[in-house]
Amino acid sequence: MSETFTLQTTLGPLNIQFTDAKHAYLSTGRDNAVTVNRVQYSVGCHVYLWSDGAWRIGQEQDEIYLQRQSFHMTRANWFKYKDAHPSKSAWDKAAGEIGLAAHNFAVNNPAVIRDAHREHLREVAEKLEREYTEALLAADEARKQFDLARAAWIRAALGAP
Repeated sequence: MSETFTLQTTLGPLNIQFTDAKHAYLSTGRDNAVTVNRVQYSVGCHVYLWSDGAWRIGQEQDEIYLQRQSFHMTRANWFKYKDAHPSKSAWDKAAGEIGLAAHNFAVNNPAVIRDAHREHLREVAEKLEREYTEALLAADEARKQFDLARAAWIRAALGAP
């Protein structure tokens, strides 16, 4: 996993971590909160690089309702479930500010994105190498089982025990 950076916003600090060249995850983490309209919230969101070069919340090809699901926000201190959710104005304000802050961080830190993408590709290569090795071992075992079955079939065809 790539490095986590602290992103200062007008609402408070967020952690940002790029998973590859086109995706990042932002969150307040366990110990932080952002303040919107004098209320503290825990936030987590996924931002993606869109075809116009802007980093935005949600994937470009998704419908708006799916894009909105990429941004999670709950009151930091709530006791009843009905009190956990932000108001529409708080949600809109936080999504706008955090989306803009993520975009600005991304366009001003291309080396961070390159490093994250490089790390992502390394992880993919390692995973594929493990899967390839496992497939070779499974193929070897299957070949052994095939050879045993074939030998038993031949023995049976020849009338041998």
